[in-house]
Amino acid sequence: MRAEIVQYQLPSPYSPPLSSPFDTAVQHQIREEPIPTLMKTFSGYENDLSPGLFVPMLPYFKRIELPEGEILWRRDDPSDGLYIIAAGVMRATYVWDNSTSVSESMVGGTLAGEMTGLAGMPRNADMVTEKPSVLWKLSNEDWALFKTEQPTLAHRFVELVLKGVTEPSPSPLFKLTHFKLPKMIMTH
Repeated sequence: MRAEIVQYQLPSPYSPPLSSPFDTAVQHQIREEPIPTLMKTFSGYENDLSPGLFVPMLPYFKRIELPEGEILWRRDDPSDGLYIIAAGVMRATYVWDNSTSVSESMVGGTLAGEMTGLAGMPRNADMVTEKPSVLWKLSNEDWALFKTEQPTLAHRFVELVLKGVTEPSPSPLFKLTHFKLPKMIMTH
């Protein structure tokens, strides 16, 4: 027997008015963070994505506020989960074996640490706040609980994450504005 994903449908402007306390509660929940941030993060990959999909995920995400200059993790640190940036600017710096580095500034609606977080692998970059930031964290423990309690929805979430990391960026300009060239290339 295949489990079904519980997805709450939003009323359209042509729908009858909300009539039950359940309808009103769902309307309130879909405006609650991190649902708007999840929609911002994933709606570019699917046109018919509904905020109701994310309602059952609310208890698994924890809000984190970080001041400017805060180190979230260092390269080779053990993964503690994945993050969704709601506001602010985070900077990931990747260093390769030949000492070349690339920095990426990440803004609201961006996933951070998703691949190492889901894979349970050590971090592959340094992550620091450039500007005060608000993040939503899905910890390793909450991810394990989520997979146990909501296996079909957890599978769907992984599909969305994978679309996010495999789809091309919205435009070449996005890549140019979000990546910094290594210093040795910029000076010569």
